[in-house]
Amino acid sequence: AAASLAQVHRATTRDGREVAVKILYPDVRELIRRDLGVLRSVEPVVRTVFGFIHTRRVLDQLSDMLAHETDYANEQQNILRMSGLFEGREDIVVPEVVSELCGDGVLTMSFEPGVKITEAEGDAEDGEAIARVLVDAFFTMLFKDRIFHADPHPGNFLVRRNDSGEPVLVILDYGAVEPVTDELAEGMKQVVLGAMMKDDEAILRGVETMGFVADGGDRELLGKVGREYLKVLGSVRIEDYSSMDRETLRKLSGFDQTRGKLREIMRNVRYPDGFFYVERTLILLFGLVAQLAPKPGLPGLVAPLAARMMMGGGP
Repeated sequence: AAASLAQVHRATTRDGREVAVKILYPDVRELIRRDLGVLRSVEPVVRTVFGFIHTRRVLDQLSDMLAHETDYANEQQNILRMSGLFEGREDIVVPEVVSELCGDGVLTMSFEPGVKITEAEGDAEDGEAIARVLVDAFFTMLFKDRIFHADPHPGNFLVRRNDSGEPVLVILDYGAVEPVTDELAEGMKQVVLGAMMKDDEAILRGVETMGFVADGGDRELLGKVGREYLKVLGSVRIEDYSSMDRETLRKLSGFDQTRGKLREIMRNVRYPDGFFYVERTLILLFGLVAQLAPKPGLPGLVAPLAARMMMGGGP
């Protein structure tokens, strides 16, 4: 299998073990360094012309993420840590590291059979069962363990069946594993619970806790924008998240009053450290769950987990 940064080959060791060998492409680190240099050269223009005052912080976080993804010693440690987090769970599998066959640019792990998550056979109920395992895993990582897999695209998940025919999720590729700050985790909890209770003030408190309000920022302006956006969300009825039409997307992302105030809003917003990884993960997860379980979508699967958290049962 080939990816943008590496190739993965199936192999058999001399003692008969089936393994997957991940090999970094030659010179990929230098190519990343050059590409980031180009981005850094145009960043001041983007910041000035479009008013996105936090582009440098986003670029720094992207640079860190790419450095982590090309550091296989770091990925080994990530695999060991995530194995510990999911120890005892029969519905989630993390590959085992074969440390004696690892080196700079080479990572060897146990070969884990399964089919790509979006190609698993089954009916709608089966897709929802797979999505439920996936969402529960990420909910636990974000809110309980405070460390998470930051690259949940379909190629990083396999599905196989246990003896009872129930889905087992195999999670691959641990180059992008990131911590969640307490402020981000607690703020996201407030946002999720506020959304469940339809409490826009609680959502705004969560946004503040996460660190989005800039020093000297206008809280009332952000509150007004938040309330307007909640009204838009409340007017949208999405029965199937896999078939949102253009008008629905326009209502969700581009209503005129907020778009017209973009520059003013950006001056009042601070981009919290670490949110780049969380935001990217949630966007990818939203799309993946929409493919697996379009009727409930991510909000429908998160609701019972949030209710449990609200009742004090933890993530």
